[in-house]
Amino acid sequence: MTLKVIAAAAGVVALAVAAVLDRTPRGRAQSPPKTQPTFYRDVLPVLQDHCQFCHRADGIAPMPLQTYAQAHRWASQIANQTQTRRMPPWFADPRFGHFSNDPSLTPEQIATLASWA
Repeated sequence: MTLKVIAAAAGVVALAVAAVLDRTPRGRAQSPPKTQPTFYRDVLPVLQDHCQFCHRADGIAPMPLQTYAQAHRWASQIANQTQTRRMPPWFADPRFGHFSNDPSLTPEQIATLASWA
């Protein structure tokens, strides 16, 4: 076999492998499908880490957010309050360093709470 034939065969094999592995049009990588967040998998961990210190039975907040039933009732208000950054409250100035007890939410956590509402 000549080098041209070997190169052509290798090219055909490479294209066939690429076609099998890449199921998207025009060779773009396929991103994982976006799923609707669930309470127990996505929302509850955020509430536990950032909200339930105050939002619990006998806590200083006006309503507990410990169960699905409790939180679901307030889902749209949770989304609104976190998107406007009214909740969780944090008054320390970030220009003076990072604080270990900062309850602030990341943009991803805010988006999760908003899409769950």
